[in-house]
Amino acid sequence: MKKRLFIAVLIPAVIQKKIQETIFPIVVPFKEELKIVARENLHFTVRFLGGWPEEKIPELVETLKPLSREKVFEIQLEKAGFFKNRVLWLGIQQGKIELQEKNQMIIQCLHVKPEESKGHVTLARNKTLSTKQLKELAEKINGLSFQETFLVQEIVLLESQLKPDGPVYKKVFEWKLVS
Repeated sequence: MKKRLFIAVLIPAVIQKKIQETIFPIVVPFKEELKIVARENLHFTVRFLGGWPEEKIPELVETLKPLSREKVFEIQLEKAGFFKNRVLWLGIQQGKIELQEKNQMIIQCLHVKPEESKGHVTLARNKTLSTKQLKELAEKINGLSFQETFLVQEIVLLESQLKPDGPVYKKVFEWKLVS
Protein backbone atom coordinates (compact mmCIF):
# COMPACT_ATOMS: atom_id res chain seq x y z
CA MET A 1 0.00 0.00 0.00
CA LYS A 2 1.26 3.48 -0.83
CA LYS A 3 1.38 6.35 1.66
CA ARG A 4 1.14 10.00 0.57
CA LEU A 5 4.33 11.47 2.07
CA PHE A 6 6.12 14.78 2.31
CA ILE A 7 9.06 16.24 4.19
CA ALA A 8 8.29 19.32 6.26
CA VAL A 9 9.23 21.79 8.94
CA LEU A 10 6.52 22.06 11.58
CA ILE A 11 5.58 25.43 12.98
CA PRO A 12 5.63 25.60 16.79
CA ALA A 13 2.17 25.66 18.42
CA VAL A 14 2.80 29.11 19.92
CA ILE A 15 3.40 30.55 16.41
CA GLN A 16 0.40 28.66 15.00
CA LYS A 17 -1.68 30.30 17.73
CA LYS A 18 -0.33 33.76 16.83
CA ILE A 19 -1.21 33.15 13.16
CA GLN A 20 -4.69 32.08 14.21
CA GLU A 21 -5.18 35.13 16.46
CA THR A 22 -3.59 37.71 14.15
CA ILE A 23 -4.03 36.61 10.53
CA PHE A 24 -7.02 34.25 10.53
CA PRO A 25 -9.47 37.01 11.60
CA ILE A 26 -8.73 38.67 8.24
CA VAL A 27 -9.09 35.39 6.31
CA VAL A 28 -12.12 33.82 8.09
CA PRO A 29 -14.70 36.26 6.63
CA PHE A 30 -13.84 34.64 3.27
CA LYS A 31 -14.35 31.05 4.48
CA GLU A 32 -16.92 30.40 1.72
CA GLU A 33 -14.47 31.53 -0.96
CA LEU A 34 -11.35 29.98 0.58
CA LYS A 35 -10.48 26.60 2.07
CA ILE A 36 -8.59 27.73 5.18
CA VAL A 37 -5.81 25.48 6.47
CA ALA A 38 -6.47 24.15 9.98
CA ARG A 39 -4.19 25.76 12.57
CA GLU A 40 -2.55 22.46 13.52
CA ASN A 41 -1.72 21.79 9.84
CA LEU A 42 0.35 24.95 9.29
CA HIS A 43 3.83 23.90 8.12
CA PHE A 44 6.55 24.40 5.51
CA THR A 45 6.74 21.69 2.88
CA VAL A 46 10.39 21.07 2.09
CA ARG A 47 9.64 18.36 -0.48
CA PHE A 48 6.46 16.54 -1.53
CA LEU A 49 7.24 12.87 -2.21
CA GLY A 50 3.80 11.63 -3.28
CA GLY A 51 2.75 7.99 -3.12
CA TRP A 52 5.47 5.94 -1.41
CA PRO A 53 5.29 2.17 -0.86
CA GLU A 54 4.76 1.54 2.85
CA GLU A 55 7.34 -1.24 2.93
CA LYS A 56 10.00 1.14 1.56
CA ILE A 57 9.56 3.82 4.25
CA PRO A 58 12.38 2.43 6.48
CA GLU A 59 14.72 2.59 3.47
CA LEU A 60 13.56 6.17 2.76
CA VAL A 61 14.29 7.17 6.37
CA GLU A 62 17.76 5.63 6.18
CA THR A 63 18.52 7.25 2.82
CA LEU A 64 17.66 10.67 4.25
CA LYS A 65 19.80 10.16 7.37
CA PRO A 66 22.18 12.96 6.20
CA LEU A 67 19.41 15.40 7.23
CA SER A 68 20.27 14.58 10.85
CA ARG A 69 23.76 16.05 10.31
CA GLU A 70 22.34 19.44 9.32
CA LYS A 71 22.48 22.37 11.74
CA VAL A 72 19.49 23.99 13.40
CA PHE A 73 18.43 27.25 11.73
CA GLU A 74 15.96 30.08 12.17
CA ILE A 75 12.90 30.84 10.10
CA GLN A 76 11.34 34.27 10.18
CA LEU A 77 7.75 34.45 8.94
CA GLU A 78 6.82 37.68 7.31
CA LYS A 79 4.85 38.83 4.25
CA ALA A 80 1.74 37.29 2.72
CA GLY A 81 1.28 36.63 -0.98
CA PHE A 82 -0.41 34.24 -3.39
CA PHE A 83 0.45 31.81 -6.19
CA LYS A 84 -1.45 31.78 -9.47
CA ASN A 85 -4.69 32.87 -7.80
CA ARG A 86 -4.82 29.48 -6.03
CA VAL A 87 -2.85 29.62 -2.78
CA LEU A 88 -2.75 32.37 -0.14
CA TRP A 89 0.51 32.03 1.77
CA LEU A 90 2.75 33.49 4.44
CA GLY A 91 6.34 33.82 3.29
CA ILE A 92 9.68 33.82 5.02
CA GLN A 93 12.33 36.47 5.30
CA GLN A 94 15.00 34.36 6.97
CA GLY A 95 15.56 30.62 6.43
CA LYS A 96 14.90 30.43 2.66
CA ILE A 97 18.44 29.38 1.82
CA GLU A 98 18.45 26.68 4.50
CA LEU A 99 15.13 25.27 3.24
CA GLN A 100 16.47 25.24 -0.33
CA GLU A 101 19.62 23.45 0.87
CA LYS A 102 17.49 20.76 2.57
CA ASN A 103 15.46 20.37 -0.63
CA GLN A 104 18.67 19.97 -2.66
CA MET A 105 19.95 17.36 -0.22
CA ILE A 106 16.72 15.40 -0.55
CA ILE A 107 16.94 15.59 -4.35
CA GLN A 108 20.50 14.25 -4.25
CA CYS A 109 19.77 11.50 -1.71
CA LEU A 110 16.63 10.24 -3.46
CA HIS A 111 17.71 10.94 -7.06
CA VAL A 112 14.42 12.69 -7.79
CA LYS A 113 13.55 15.44 -10.22
CA PRO A 114 14.68 18.88 -9.02
CA GLU A 115 11.89 21.18 -7.89
CA GLU A 116 12.28 24.63 -6.43
CA SER A 117 11.27 25.00 -2.79
CA LYS A 118 9.20 28.17 -2.48
CA GLY A 119 9.52 28.61 1.29
CA HIS A 120 5.97 29.42 2.36
CA VAL A 121 3.19 28.41 4.73
CA THR A 122 -0.14 27.82 2.99
CA LEU A 123 -2.85 29.77 4.81
CA ALA A 124 -5.73 28.96 2.44
CA ARG A 125 -6.59 27.57 -0.98
CA ASN A 126 -8.69 29.80 -3.19
CA LYS A 127 -12.04 28.53 -4.42
CA THR A 128 -13.72 31.61 -5.92
CA LEU A 129 -11.93 34.89 -5.14
CA SER A 130 -10.70 37.00 -8.05
CA THR A 131 -6.99 37.79 -8.39
CA LYS A 132 -7.77 41.36 -7.30
CA GLN A 133 -9.58 40.16 -4.15
CA LEU A 134 -6.77 37.76 -3.28
CA LYS A 135 -4.20 40.53 -3.77
CA GLU A 136 -6.21 42.85 -1.50
CA LEU A 137 -6.42 40.12 1.14
CA ALA A 138 -2.63 39.59 1.03
CA GLU A 139 -2.09 43.36 1.29
CA LYS A 140 -4.42 43.54 4.30
CA ILE A 141 -2.42 40.77 6.01
CA ASN A 142 0.81 42.60 5.17
CA GLY A 143 -0.62 45.72 6.81
CA LEU A 144 -0.47 43.86 10.14
CA SER A 145 3.35 43.85 10.08
CA PHE A 146 3.21 40.23 11.28
CA GLN A 147 6.70 38.92 11.98
CA GLU A 148 7.61 35.81 13.97
CA THR A 149 10.89 33.90 14.25
CA PHE A 150 11.45 30.35 15.45
CA LEU A 151 14.29 27.86 15.62
CA VAL A 152 14.00 24.77 13.41
CA GLN A 153 15.32 21.82 15.40
CA GLU A 154 13.91 18.97 13.37
CA ILE A 155 12.76 18.03 9.90
CA VAL A 156 9.84 15.59 9.73
CA LEU A 157 8.45 13.00 7.38
CA LEU A 158 4.68 13.36 7.33
CA GLU A 159 1.94 11.20 5.91
CA SER A 160 -1.00 13.12 4.47
CA GLN A 161 -4.31 11.31 4.77
CA LEU A 162 -6.90 13.07 2.62
CA LYS A 163 -10.29 13.33 4.31
CA PRO A 164 -13.52 15.13 3.27
CA ASP A 165 -12.94 17.80 5.95
CA GLY A 166 -9.32 18.33 4.91
CA PRO A 167 -6.02 16.51 5.25
CA VAL A 168 -4.86 14.83 8.44
CA TYR A 169 -1.09 14.77 8.93
CA LYS A 170 0.63 11.97 10.80
CA LYS A 171 4.29 12.17 11.80
CA VAL A 172 6.13 9.13 10.43
CA PHE A 173 9.70 10.09 11.38
CA GLU A 174 11.76 13.05 12.54
CA TRP A 175 15.38 13.93 11.91
CA LYS A 176 16.78 15.99 14.79
CA LEU A 177 19.11 18.73 13.62
CA VAL A 178 22.51 19.45 15.18
CA SER A 179 22.68 22.32 17.68
